[in-house]
Amino acid sequence: TRPDWNGAENFIRSIDEASSAEYHYIETFWQYVERWADNPEGLRDELAKRKLTLETVSNGGRMRTDFVDPAKRDGVIEDHMKLVRFIHGFGCDHLKINIAGKHAPGDRTADYKEMAKTFNELGKRINDMRMKFGVHPHLGSAMQTKQDTESIMEMTDPKLVNLIVDTGHTTMAGMDPVDLTRRYLHRI
Repeated sequence: TRPDWNGAENFIRSIDEASSAEYHYIETFWQYVERWADNPEGLRDELAKRKLTLETVSNGGRMRTDFVDPAKRDGVIEDHMKLVRFIHGFGCDHLKINIAGKHAPGDRTADYKEMAKTFNELGKRINDMRMKFGVHPHLGSAMQTKQDTESIMEMTDPKLVNLIVDTGHTTMAGMDPVDLTRRYLHRI
């Protein structure tokens, strides 16, 4: 959680601190736990020693995260499903993702349509595993503004794509997190 503790090399240090602060559940990023992709028991042992449970693992690191480019869709979905299969084995019930890319100026309807296709397909596959899928508007990304969020919520299937409201990012992007929560409570 602290800048000098970020990075895969400091993951053990960070979960030691979480445990000493008596946290029981953690959310982390793929790049910090990817080293256990072929050895989930190793991570399970590290967490058990500290009496911690994995809540979820968010995307990141070397994953493909361009949700706009249709030519990259298959790879993006493949990378995320690898992550989903990994966290499913830990009993996680949802995947929260950040959106990469830059916020393009002008009419973004075409971008929204492509993102929605990818989100709906990913949501369907995750739903088939009896898990939920949520997108996280993030400052400095291809999905950050009120228009971005509303467009994506409108263009995606509410049974497949949920919304993660990060009060910090939504506030910094000029949105009211309380209003956003009220409006999309059924999808949070």
